[in-house]
Amino acid sequence: MQGLQTRHPFPTIALHWIGAALVVALAATGYAMTRLAPGDPGQFTLYQLHKTLGVAALLLAVARLAAAARRQPRWAMRRRDRGARAVQAALLALALVVPMSGWALVSASRLDMPILLAGFMEFPRIESLRAISPEAKSLVEPRLSTMHAALAWALVALAAAHALAALHRHFVLGDKVLRRMLPVLAAASVAAMSPAAATTWIVDPARSTLGFAGLETGNRFAGRFGRWSADVAFDPAQPQGMQVRVVVDIGSAATGDGRRDTLMLGDDWLDASGFPRARFEATGARALDAGRYEARGTLALRDRIRPVAIEFTLEVADGEARARGTASILRTEFGVGRGMWSGIQVVAPEVLVSFDLVARPAP
Repeated sequence: MQGLQTRHPFPTIALHWIGAALVVALAATGYAMTRLAPGDPGQFTLYQLHKTLGVAALLLAVARLAAAARRQPRWAMRRRDRGARAVQAALLALALVVPMSGWALVSASRLDMPILLAGFMEFPRIESLRAISPEAKSLVEPRLSTMHAALAWALVALAAAHALAALHRHFVLGDKVLRRMLPVLAAASVAAMSPAAATTWIVDPARSTLGFAGLETGNRFAGRFGRWSADVAFDPAQPQGMQVRVVVDIGSAATGDGRRDTLMLGDDWLDASGFPRARFEATGARALDAGRYEARGTLALRDRIRPVAIEFTLEVADGEARARGTASILRTEFGVGRGMWSGIQVVAPEVLVSFDLVARPAP
């Protein structure tokens, strides 16, 4: 037994437990997002989170394949471990195939939604699948969806069997294989690297506004949203720790022109009945100069999610904060303005969203 390895190398341990966490997270988000009603803003967030986790799982599977190609420790060659090695090989294969099938599914989707990593960085899709005709996509997409779901649940079932077998070997057979895989926790190090919690602000809706403006036949029009909510956590000294989530009631949009408002809330434009809420989320900001900041996040509007950047100024005085800023949005990127309105000759493609928020620190 001299020279026998009693513990896996740390990279192997880390890859194993990160992979296990990703399987759990992917299963949870996949199940949750399919249970929400179509058009629910929460569904868009879950889909993007699921895609981000899927890309992470794909990259991790490639890393684990590279690690598996290295020479195995001698204790892994025992006869009793052959079954475990077969299960591990199947798990590794599924860990690679499942995210690849999801990648193919997103690429062939008729919705043509991007893969936004962490909500802002776009991951490329498979162009050969994106390029097929809508008729072909209507046939390919459901098949890929069924295959992806079946493979995913097979991975979950195999991972659960793998975990139960490891517990059986540890507690019943007295095998030390589980002990060799126990991760070394570094919670203190993680906590030391984490930024301090940002101040939570309570927005005063009576003194705050959320508006928009555009051009119709060359004439400027402006409007406001009457109902919306904002959750804001921000510390000017540490803007990178900012957390913002704004949910807007689309049906509350009004410009004061009855004809325009009826069209604006109809199916060809904002489709307030089909997609009653829009949502903007951003994590982290950067200081541009004294009192001026930029934040990049994502906007979920209608059936699209796209990156959006906002610029804002912040003034804090007498325990009260006032943030004022704008964001330029291309309505065509969100499918706003369809049919006879799909062109840009009558209504300009750019819409300027503005906000003026007054808030106090949460008690």
